[in-house]
Amino acid sequence: MQTIPPSKYPRSPYVAKREMLDDGFSQGWGFHFPPSESYWVDCHVHLRGCGDFAQVTDTINRWFHQAEAYRLGRVVCFVEDDALFDICGAITSVDPRFSWFYWPSHEGDLKTVERALRCGAVGLKLHNHLAMEGVFDPSVWESPRWQDIFACLNQYGAAVNWHVTQRVAYSPYHGGGDNAYWSVGRPRGVAYTNQDLLEQFLRIAQDYPHVSMIGAHQLYLSNARLRELFDAYPNVFVDTSVGYFLRWADTLEEADRDSYRSFLIDYGDRVLFGSDTMLMPQSIEPYLLESWKCHIRFLSALKLPFDTLQMIAHGNAERLMGLPTGNEARKYSTRP
Repeated sequence: MQTIPPSKYPRSPYVAKREMLDDGFSQGWGFHFPPSESYWVDCHVHLRGCGDFAQVTDTINRWFHQAEAYRLGRVVCFVEDDALFDICGAITSVDPRFSWFYWPSHEGDLKTVERALRCGAVGLKLHNHLAMEGVFDPSVWESPRWQDIFACLNQYGAAVNWHVTQRVAYSPYHGGGDNAYWSVGRPRGVAYTNQDLLEQFLRIAQDYPHVSMIGAHQLYLSNARLRELFDAYPNVFVDTSVGYFLRWADTLEEADRDSYRSFLIDYGDRVLFGSDTMLMPQSIEPYLLESWKCHIRFLSALKLPFDTLQMIAHGNAERLMGLPTGNEARKYSTRP
């Protein structure tokens, strides 16, 4: 059997155990098995179009009917309608596959945020797209109203998933349009930049150190810039959605894989698995699943060490959001 350096091509830790157990009877069997995720916690899922308990549960069940075969263990959904708070709280209490964030408007309301947290929300979803489009000025996030909301989150030790910035130019690889949001705001006179929005996000992160600030889509920053932010701001994290994406017929160039592997081995405790999946009633279809699998394919292609992979797949989300651990997807006869 050829020996491959574990630093570059890691193996499942159970391969080594077979070398010793049962007097080495199964030594060499399955030696090629790489580390695999125990299960995924998807921290970036949109829930839309659901109006009652039955619609929410049916939509979640339909999604897991497909994605559970790929070891999806839990979704953290973004809920915008405060009429769903009690419903989502009730589902959370009986379904270990479901958790949720409240997505308030930029106007914000402390009492509604507090009610969401009491009903079981594990954090807030915030989005700057309307600021980029010129609907509101981002200074609102530093207004007294939002200072009170962030102080509340700080007291709870809650999490925030925040779409802070937005890449420019087309991104057809994952289906991204040209200058999304900014193309609307610039003609309206919007003058602030991605850098301005990032700096505001970092100021708020620094002011509220007990709030886990999760930048959606890697904040649209390079690994080099993320290293700098992670070193300077211990409560800043990112999710893998959109950028950590590998289409069905593609492989990574070795240099690209090594660059990401090095970054994630160093900062694996700062990255959460997320997909930006949109779940709506009657809209769970194969296309949705194939897009979701592209995020898994990317991480699998990196050949990450076992412990790093578990942190990204589920451990970081569980730690930051106070979620129960060990929520493994059911195992079918296909043994995915």
